[in-house]
Amino acid sequence: MFLKKIRENLNLPIILFIIILINYIPLILPNIISKESFGVGTIPMMICFIIEILMLVAYLFKKVKIEKETKFNLTLLLIITFILIAFQVINFFTTGQISFMDIINIGCIFINILLLIVLLLNVKIKEEYIYSFFKCIIYMSLAACLVNVILYFKEILITIGFVKSKEWVNIKSFFANRNQFAFFLYLGIISDFFVMQKSSKLIYKIVLPIFLLNLLLTMSRTGIMAIVILFGLMFLFTDKISKKAKIITIVSLCILAVISLIAIKMYIPKLWNTIDKYFLRIERIKDLSGRTEIWRVGTNLLFSSPINFIFGVGRFQSTKLLNIEGKVFTQFHNIYIDLLLTAGLVGFLYFGFIYFTIIKKVLKSDLDDKFKKLYLVMYITYGIYIMFESFGRFSIGSSDTICLIFFLTIPLLHANSIKTVEIQNYDDTEEIKGENKNEE
Repeated sequence: MFLKKIRENLNLPIILFIIILINYIPLILPNIISKESFGVGTIPMMICFIIEILMLVAYLFKKVKIEKETKFNLTLLLIITFILIAFQVINFFTTGQISFMDIINIGCIFINILLLIVLLLNVKIKEEYIYSFFKCIIYMSLAACLVNVILYFKEILITIGFVKSKEWVNIKSFFANRNQFAFFLYLGIISDFFVMQKSSKLIYKIVLPIFLLNLLLTMSRTGIMAIVILFGLMFLFTDKISKKAKIITIVSLCILAVISLIAIKMYIPKLWNTIDKYFLRIERIKDLSGRTEIWRVGTNLLFSSPINFIFGVGRFQSTKLLNIEGKVFTQFHNIYIDLLLTAGLVGFLYFGFIYFTIIKKVLKSDLDDKFKKLYLVMYITYGIYIMFESFGRFSIGSSDTICLIFFLTIPLLHANSIKTVEIQNYDDTEEIKGENKNEE
């Protein structure tokens, strides 16, 4: 009985959340024990990826419908994969250099797109299962906030000014860095908005300010910027307020923000210094905390030859050159540069096609307009966010996996989802057909 109940509740979105959680475990365990910033090695990532494949294959067995759309997308995926691998092989024969990690990365991208997008194009599930996924993201975000307060209580007191200290604080919960924590909170806030469209429970209203407070404590400028834009767009898209009131409100808030910052700088210099030190960091705005130099290296490599621009260099080959002032980087802090260097214009256009396909499905679906607007706002803010961070490279690892599932798989399933009424009508139709067959 217990096992039967587990099987019934183990729907696809819950399996997808479990996959996300499994990918985060190698990151959570070391970082929750120590406050050092531990990343995840290649071997743990590959183990998580193999588990992900086994879970998805087990679930999708005999559930996939191979239709015209599936065949077209599978063919396109095979062509792109063949081109990228062929380029790596040609590069080996012409230069004598080859990166096996890049070939493995191309294979991982192929498997991810196949299992999380192509084979799910025509899979239909109950709409209520989608909200189960969003609730799981909310609960994980809430757990991360609790861990954050426990691990970084002293740093939080320093940030809000209760304790004096000259040390730099890095409030990040159990993530490798504060930007990763901020990004997860961004996903938690979006999930909360989705659930609040369906549920009026008080807990979903309470967790929103908790997420926002923890986001502010990370002092991640990219994360805070994304949420400000998210709230601004949601305000602009609402039908409850007139256009005139929207314009007056936005202009008034901007003026108030400018006046407040000027007043703080002039009359409360200590508070201004704290804001500047932990959040504004004016001295680093010019180079965006070193990002402009990283982008320069990436764009120079990309445009150094037409071949690089069309077919890319390879994710691992390109990052070999990211050794700036003695610092080694594994990403370009810009997903567009990362994807162009990984797969060139050919791959970049293909990845764009995937997003276009799913956004089109969402907008043309039978979902309520409030969900369509929320998805549209989500994609706009995400598109801006990833101009400054490398989240969503279609590969493996916690960040890539959650981006694939959250921004592609879940919206796809939501667009294809069946409402409770539709399920009831479907069941009734099947029952009538069965009765007619018996009568014959």
